[in-house]
Amino acid sequence: TITVIFSRPVVPLVTTGQQADLVQPLTLSPNVSGHGEWVNTSIYLFHPDKPLPGGTTFTVTVKPDLKDVTGSPLSAPYSWTFSTIAPQVLNVSPAQNQTLVPLEEPIYIQFNQPMDHQSTQGALAVTDTNGKAVAGKITWDQNDEQLIFTPSSKFALGTTYRLSLTAGAHSASGSAALSNPFSQAFTTVPYPAFVSSEPANGAQNVYPGSGVALLYNAPMDPKSFAGH
Repeated sequence: TITVIFSRPVVPLVTTGQQADLVQPLTLSPNVSGHGEWVNTSIYLFHPDKPLPGGTTFTVTVKPDLKDVTGSPLSAPYSWTFSTIAPQVLNVSPAQNQTLVPLEEPIYIQFNQPMDHQSTQGALAVTDTNGKAVAGKITWDQNDEQLIFTPSSKFALGTTYRLSLTAGAHSASGSAALSNPFSQAFTTVPYPAFVSSEPANGAQNVYPGSGVALLYNAPMDPKSFAGH
């Protein structure tokens, strides 16, 4: 919503049904579809029909022929500019250089605003250590602010993958490009291997009842230990 407050009454007090007959004092460049309302005689609100496009500079101008209720014109033309925030990546999972990533873990990319599906998906790349693209399915949350990449098959054990998103990704409400493109790596869980035990092999004078702990290099399935 764009709000303009004037120093004196510009329109008379009217009923809600008479709002359409009142002067509309603003022009926007680039043009924005929407509707305005006077909340009193000197405060005007403009409501865009849809969210303003990201990464865009707007100029708002008060019409130079605007007059107050006494017929006095503006003392001088008035305009101002403002810019909307550009599309940004807020969070990525798995994180940069994360290890022990589960083999069926989806990739999540969270944005600060709704994104254009076609350009964003075209700017995304998930590749293995040989640079080969990883096949997968892309879905979005209901607000078009989170992209979810689910691999068609499990990631390989102990493998480093690279996730990249270029500036070719655009906002859903305009052509503004992603302001923080990135390229980062993550590594999946390795083949399971025993690391150490507590008490250690050959330990002596172990306190009775202290229990036994086994340390592995990756998360293990507790059920798989039954009978072993």
